Order: sequence, then structure tokens, then C-alpha cells
Amino acid sequence: EAERNVAPRADLTLNVDVEGAEDGRRLAITFEEFVSVIVPAARKLIYEMRQEKHFSEFFRMLEQSNRKSIFLTPEEFLELVRLQGLDVVFAEQALKEAKHEHDKLNQQNSKHGAQHIDKVAREDGGFLLDGDLVHEMLVQTEEHTERCRHRVEHELRKQVKLSDKVFWRHRHELMFLYSTFQQYDDDEDENLTHVEAKLLLKHLGFQPYRHGTQATFVEQLLRDFDFDGDGLLGFHEFLDMMDLIRFQQRTERRDRLRVQFRKCDADDTGMIRQDDIKGILQGAGVDFTVIGDDEVVDRLLDEFDVGSTLDIELSELEELAQRVHEQVRRFLAKRILDFADRLGLSTRIFAEFQSVYDRLEVEEGRGLGFQQVRKALEIQMKRPPTDSEVRELWSCVTHAGDGNVSITDFLRMMHRATMVMRLFIFDNAFTLEDVPTPKLQECLMAFRVAEAYVMRISRDELIDLLASYLEVAPSEDLREAGPQVANVRQLVAYAMQKSREALGVASPGVSQGSRKAAPPSEPVMGK
Repeated sequence: EAERNVAPRADLTLNVDVEGAEDGRRLAITFEEFVSVIVPAARKLIYEMRQEKHFSEFFRMLEQSNRKSIFLTPEEFLELVRLQGLDVVFAEQALKEAKHEHDKLNQQNSKHGAQHIDKVAREDGGFLLDGDLVHEMLVQTEEHTERCRHRVEHELRKQVKLSDKVFWRHRHELMFLYSTFQQYDDDEDENLTHVEAKLLLKHLGFQPYRHGTQATFVEQLLRDFDFDGDGLLGFHEFLDMMDLIRFQQRTERRDRLRVQFRKCDADDTGMIRQDDIKGILQGAGVDFTVIGDDEVVDRLLDEFDVGSTLDIELSELEELAQRVHEQVRRFLAKRILDFADRLGLSTRIFAEFQSVYDRLEVEEGRGLGFQQVRKALEIQMKRPPTDSEVRELWSCVTHAGDGNVSITDFLRMMHRATMVMRLFIFDNAFTLEDVPTPKLQECLMAFRVAEAYVMRISRDELIDLLASYLEVAPSEDLREAGPQVANVRQLVAYAMQKSREALGVASPGVSQGSRKAAPPSEPVMGK
């Protein structure tokens, strides 16, 4: 009821099936009973279940501090909160309250000459936290973060108009899927073109650009889930497509998982140790090594709250493998997407370069050699490049040990070939006339233009007004004009930056969870 923003009724009850009851009995729980009995019991259980995990994180942070101490500083505690993706603002408030309670208890005990078990130590005027207090505060911060996440989920549910059935089927990962969808929605119109969707599928582990069965499968997939045939995939269609993708990937991985599981369960007990999970997943093709950070992998596994032993069925292991696979792929995709965004590449141009790269790469992960780079240039230039042109581009990147160039080096090469050497040009200009009306309104409101006025004026008036604020002509190519932006995402970020400059406010840093970056200092490519 609270999540639906409805005041709880006095007669509200939850009907709960009684586990193990053969007669199908159900237990009616009142709201008062839920608050006074169920919630405290659940909190106690969670407190006990997560103690081992939190103490493990506590001691890991102590080791990193290189201090001979059994306490964490407030700064180290907040770093621990950040690493787990929890609400730092709430944790900061919890720290203040912990310090206040400690000081208050000390004053009371000093008056009565009593002593108490101290969970806080003082050092150089500051205070430090022991393992028990860190555990208590992490449990509180986790609950608060979850509550905030659930509120956002319901807001998103209303925004994209999800049915009850779809919402509850995807709720545990709704924000993850929506942020993945948004990463590839270049013009932020809540739809993916087939070009954007192919790049997304590439980063989920498919090969849409290499000739073969996977490319054929991707083409069929896009046709099947573009229900209205408009060349666009909305978020609902994306969710349906993800269901099929996951089914296929889990099916392909099932036999390998079964073999790896049996190796670790030699006694056929159905029990495996937590230490075995990484090996099982890697043996089944979920490659952690590409991340190059054991702590990142550990945090991914921690999200599943696995204990020191785990009684797990094959279907549950399949779900774990799929979710970790997607998290790893998303980690890698974000890295390359952020790099492309810094170069000012729109999703369309990035996808075109990725397509050329994949078709010329002999073996995935091997990179392109000198002659393959020459061929890539010929494809884009529509003529053979000269030796001097190829050598100039070849010399501007750092090569791997085998002398080949990675996808990031290739993107840097193509950017230089286009924007600096002008070997080939993308003709599609990006103007204010290409921007959807809601995004024009968002840009104007960044300049403190009254919302009622922005919502009332016509599209032509929106374009003219925003052009005056940005000091450009309505039909001017924004790639070459003052803003030097190539897509809607960068335009919105630029409008916010420009409004802050006009108000004399310093620009804040860009969050790691967002691709919305300030316009790059280098020349950028068009949409």
C-alpha cells in the first residue's frame, strides 16, 4: 500500500499461504501485526544473514588502510558504502547520528560512573567505528537504498506504462534493464532504432556484424519484436526481446554448467562451496578475466547473498550465470560507450565503425593489423588510401604486443581520419530541427525559462528561443558550431553546462552511472 502511495487502512490484511499446510490454509496478517512482528523478525534475520559478508568487507577495508587498527575511519566507511552502490547521503547522516548517540551515552555513563561496550574509538579529535557498528549501519543503509530503489521502480512503471504482469516479472532488475536501454537510445525518445539495437546486442555477446548464423538470428530477432513494423523498439518490445535472448543464452550454457557443477559436487549432495562458484561460471563460458578486477567480480557475486555453502539447483545456477554474464558485458560496454561518447561519436557512427571492425577482424579479440586498417579506410573513403595516410593514422595509436589495434584505437583512428585529416565526411548534419520537442523543452528549462511558457509555445518558437540561448542559427550544424555536439544527449548536457556558466555555478562532475557528459574538447562527429 505504501508503495502505491495509499494510506494504510486499519482493516488491511495480507493473506499468506501457510507453508506445508495440506488443507491449503491461509494466514491473515493485519497491518499492525506486519509492522510489529513480521518486519522486526525480517530485519533480525537479515542482520544475521549479512553479518559474515559485512565483516569480510570490514576486514578487507582494514587491510587496505595499512593502519594497525581494529576501527574504520568515517571516510573508509563511506568508501565501503560507495563500493557497494549504496546511498552515501543516508550513510553520512547515519554517521552523524552514531556519533551523537555515542557522545550522549558517554555523558550519561560519566554521570553515574557506569561503563559500556564502546563501538566507537576516538583518534586525533575524530572517531572510528568497530565491526559491529559498521555492520549495523550497513544493514540500515541497505534497507534505505532498497526502499528508494523500489520507489523509483514504481515511478518508472508509471512513466513507461508497464502492465502489472510485466512489472512484477522484471521488477528485481527493472532499473538495470532500463538503464541498459537508455545507454543506446541516442536521441532519448524512448525508442531504439535497429542500428542502436544491433549495437546493444553486440555488447550483450552477439555478433550482428559478422557474417554467419548469429547475424541472421539478430536480423530475425529485430523483425519479430518490432511488432508495429516502424523500425523502432520501445521499452516493452525490448523487455520481450530480452526474455527470448536470455532463454537462448541459458540454453546454450546449460550443458557446460551441468558438467562444471558435477565436477564440484563429486559426492552428489547438491551442495557447493562459495569458492567453487567462480570456477563453475568461468568453465561455463562466463569470462571474468576481461574485467581484470577481482573485487568487481566479488561484488557481482555478493549481490546474490551467497553464503559459505550454497544448496543450489541447476536452474538457479543458470539464472546466476546469466545475470553475472550480463553485468560483466555491461561493465565492458559502458567502458567503450564512454570512450565513444568522449570522441563525440553518435550511436549510428559508432555502430558503423564497429561493423567495419568486426567484418575485418579475423578472430574476435585479436584486433586489426596494418593491411586490415588500410582496407577499413578504403571502405569509408570509397578509394584506396595512400601509404602516407595509412602510416599517419597508424602512428597515432598505441598498439598491442602483437602490433594490432583494438576497437578503442580503431575508433580513435577513424575520428582523426574524419575530423582532422578529412579523409571522409559524414554528411548528416545535426541541427536543432532534429531534436524532439520534449528535449527542446528540457534544454530551455535548464535556462530557467518558466515551464508553463515552455509547454505553451509552438515547436518553431521553441527552436528559435533555444537557438538564441545557445547563440546558434536554428538550421546550423551543431557539430561545427559553438556547442560542437553530435546528438541530443550531448545537447542536453551542453545546455545545462551553459546555464550554469550563465548563473556562475561550477559544473559538477559527471556521475559514473550516466553517459551524459559535457561536450568533448575534441571535434565531434555528426549523428
